[in-house]
Amino acid sequence: MTTISRRELAGLTAGAVAAGVAAPAPTLAAPLDTPAGDAVRARLRALIGHTAVGAVVSVRGRHGALDAAAGRQSVSGAAATITCRGRVSSITKMLVTTAVMLQIQKRTWTLQTTIDDVLPGLWPGRGRVTLRQLLSHTSGMPDALDVITPGNNMYEQSPAALEEACSRQYTDAQLVRIARGMTWRFTPGEGYSYSNTGFVVVGMMLEKVTGKRLENLLRTQVFRRTGMGQTSLERGFSVPSPQLSDYIVEPEGRYRLERVNLSTFSGAGAVMATSADVTDFMYNLFRGNIISQYLVDKMCTPYGAAKEYSYGLGLRVVPDDVAGTGNLYGHTGAGWGSVAHALSTRDGRRRMAYVATGRPYWWGGKGTMDLNREALRKAALRATSHTSARTSASGGGLDPVVVRGAARYDAEVAPFFG
Repeated sequence: MTTISRRELAGLTAGAVAAGVAAPAPTLAAPLDTPAGDAVRARLRALIGHTAVGAVVSVRGRHGALDAAAGRQSVSGAAATITCRGRVSSITKMLVTTAVMLQIQKRTWTLQTTIDDVLPGLWPGRGRVTLRQLLSHTSGMPDALDVITPGNNMYEQSPAALEEACSRQYTDAQLVRIARGMTWRFTPGEGYSYSNTGFVVVGMMLEKVTGKRLENLLRTQVFRRTGMGQTSLERGFSVPSPQLSDYIVEPEGRYRLERVNLSTFSGAGAVMATSADVTDFMYNLFRGNIISQYLVDKMCTPYGAAKEYSYGLGLRVVPDDVAGTGNLYGHTGAGWGSVAHALSTRDGRRRMAYVATGRPYWWGGKGTMDLNREALRKAALRATSHTSARTSASGGGLDPVVVRGAARYDAEVAPFFG
């Protein structure tokens, strides 16, 4: 185990809310009511008009706040509302990393803590892999999802094959066992390769050191403390309602995934949340209300081989191309039949999150959705760069909306499940 200097110790503890104490809720800004806000709502509708089935966005900025929904919970179901939960997928990694930082803040761990320090023998020959390497995808650990997913090209799979793949139940140990049978990608610390299994291992380490199931640990240490009252980590088929249902979108139609089993993702991407819960989390994280600003800085700073990919610890760093200065921090999310995105400025004052269901499984549809997601992101950022924006909830389509902070979605860098 590495030792901690006095300076580091001061940084670990300064400004963070005491364990178990709820962080202060962010002050809700005035609703936005401007043409910029109308543009956000129009882009949300455009997302539904092309590929998505349902979508919810939450935005908070200096000039106002907006939450909006468009489309439906399912093709034949009720209209989507701003209270609908969605699969935020790899946004889960920000939440799990925060739980790790709480252990570091308590001086239980350091970023140099290894797998074997906590779970000796879990991965023979790879026990010296560190938390920093796991959280930054620089460990070289293979990803079990590469075996679980059908075929070599996800965009050429039938709905039946995808349905069968996403409905299987896995334990964390089974996911690790699958990955152990794969080739290690590179010497730890000497490359970057996105690994969902790395975060499964992190979840197992958290469970070992705390004696709590990951879903319970996140609920008490992260969700409750940040006001995420509609958020949970799920490991099976049953999920809280109302929810946005996952869909595969093909040129000939939309296919509902009836039995999405989130155990496939576990600590890498099994959280269900409302978009508003995610923006509340980012406010409290970046304001230093959960962990110290020293540790937030650690999360926000790409290190070593991850610098080239602008990946910190459990989050991405991207330029704020709308403000024209500074960076944004957050994560994309991609599930079997849904996509999500969450971004914030470093001070937490401008932030946005959305989740949308209906994921295209052909290249033309993917390109269209990516363009519409990018347009929604930019419209949202512009809305909070102006004076205000908002609209009242409207029956079958949109409810209020606000946006601030989002980043370029780079399809060449983002993995299929990431």
